[in-house]
Amino acid sequence: MNAFNSFFLLILIISGLHIPSFGQETNVSGNWIGITTLRDEKVCSYEIKITQYGMDLEGIIKLSTFNKQYYAIYKVKGRMFDSKIFLEGYEYIENISGGGYNWCMASLNLTYLQKNNKDYLIGSWGANSISGGCPSGSGDVEIKRENTKKQIKIDKIANRKVIVKDTINVENVIVVINVWDDGIEDGDIISINLNNEWVLKKHKVTTKKETIKFALENDYNYLTLYAENLGDIPPNTAAIEIKDGKKSKTIVLNSDEGKSEAILLKKNNEKLP
Repeated sequence: MNAFNSFFLLILIISGLHIPSFGQETNVSGNWIGITTLRDEKVCSYEIKITQYGMDLEGIIKLSTFNKQYYAIYKVKGRMFDSKIFLEGYEYIENISGGGYNWCMASLNLTYLQKNNKDYLIGSWGANSISGGCPSGSGDVEIKRENTKKQIKIDKIANRKVIVKDTINVENVIVVINVWDDGIEDGDIISINLNNEWVLKKHKVTTKKETIKFALENDYNYLTLYAENLGDIPPNTAAIEIKDGKKSKTIVLNSDEGKSEAILLKKNNEKLP
């Protein structure tokens, strides 16, 4: 694990993530979604379906460009020791390379963690000596288990009413948003909440765009603007651009001490790759 991941794990533990201790029964079977960085610092979507048999693991990895034009799907197998997971790719199902993306089958070194009753796999990918494997290189991996529990409508955050201003059908599990002030900078400080988790905290809104990338674990996802102050010209406002790799839409949200406007991001499962 590289220095970045070691530091990142330390921050996660301090912020409340829990690494299960030796002897705890852990099952990592399921679908996991998130992002990975490549050797040239490009960020791609990352999906793993894992089946666990005791300590043995089998699965399928799919990694792809943001617009899904280029992708690779391959089989992996490995073992789990306590909260540590080791996987290696061994057989391609599909490999659509191009546009500067030359896929290879990697080895994975991951750690299983929990936060707020949600499961994460955090770690890195590296070289794999088999035919078709990655000859060198490494990158970061951060994935979260897809939610299989009943969907809950979010109508309040910190005792403020949540009002859905618009609904967007997205065609990707990975979404990028840009946040900025499209008017006059007046000192607004905001936070952004996704499904009761903060993805941006106490950010001063300026005309410079702030970019955030995240995975959508639910079919219905609430992206909410939360005012940390009211600035010089109430209410608190921010322009939010939503991009799913195929289309984009910009919506201006408002928030004050009594309510927060939100965007409902609805996964269009029929059009997901």
